[in-house]
Amino acid sequence: MSSLNPRLLILASGTKDGGGSGLEKIIEHALVDNLSVDIVGIVSNHESGGVRQIADKYQLPFYHMVGPFDGQAYTAVLNSFKPDFIVLSGWLKKTIGLPPNVTINIHPALLPKFGGPGLYGHYAHEAVIAAFECGEVTQSGVTMHFVTEVYDAGPRFFEFRVPLVKGDTAETLYEKKIKPAEHGWQWFIIRLVITHDIYWSGVPGEPVIVPAWYYDLPICPESTDDNCIIT
Repeated sequence: MSSLNPRLLILASGTKDGGGSGLEKIIEHALVDNLSVDIVGIVSNHESGGVRQIADKYQLPFYHMVGPFDGQAYTAVLNSFKPDFIVLSGWLKKTIGLPPNVTINIHPALLPKFGGPGLYGHYAHEAVIAAFECGEVTQSGVTMHFVTEVYDAGPRFFEFRVPLVKGDTAETLYEKKIKPAEHGWQWFIIRLVITHDIYWSGVPGEPVIVPAWYYDLPICPESTDDNCIIT
């Protein structure tokens, strides 16, 4: 890692005694220069949880964020680390005041159907399985999007779809399909964002810009609504 690299701040909730596997994969790729960033800080709402353990393992600055999770609290985080880019990797709190053009989130289901308040982590997988068992859906997947102050509503620029089959449960869906997809793709898509290959101005209604080669890939969402505009 080099001081000339973009400054990356990662927000990850984890749990009070674990979690943070996606965060650790990002760090691993940064250490071998697959992802050319300087990770300037790790933020969690658990003071001594799994995310803190990962930050300590890699000797990265850790910031314990406590509520209320309002604009003042997020401004304090930004002032402490002065990031160029912000990644939410399993961050479960509402965000206010983060710059939308450089803040991205990974969501463990397909948006917009399986997003919004309360539809995160295991709860999202349970909702997907319930919909599958009712014959409403045949796929789940991983979504990445720019972050606005409305839960999971920022412009989407990445979708990796996985098939659902009889016998899938919320647990097996995550462990066998969603988690490997998150770990395999997250670092690569972050790289495209920090190099501005994927770019959004942050202005509502303006398009997400992607390379021509990306537009033809199955991971590029179809432009089906105002939150998924790609030119």
